[in-house]
Amino acid sequence: MIITAFIVVALLGRGNILDLIPIKMLTTDELRKREAQMSQKAPMSHFVVSFMKDVLGDNGRQAEICQKILEIDALTEGEATEIAKQRFCKAERLCEWSLHADRIQVKSADFSL
Repeated sequence: MIITAFIVVALLGRGNILDLIPIKMLTTDELRKREAQMSQKAPMSHFVVSFMKDVLGDNGRQAEICQKILEIDALTEGEATEIAKQRFCKAERLCEWSLHADRIQVKSADFSL
């Protein structure tokens, strides 16, 4: 499987500036290697990513169903979303996550003491 990856680089100490740096098409193995390299350079955040689907119940009312919840360690919310999409597709044997979910919810799970 080949995916397009972007690395979001936060310029620490210079405000909230984000640069999107396009990277060549990466295979799954290359993405894993890049994740490992980045985890050694910067502290990772913990995210809970939920794949949600709207369905009609027996009573004809719309209901929101959670298809899957994944816990992801990543540098940014965007990176967590992309990693979660890849893992969801692999777990569900899909080529596109949106075949089984309508939207993705990402919540930070970092705890402050």
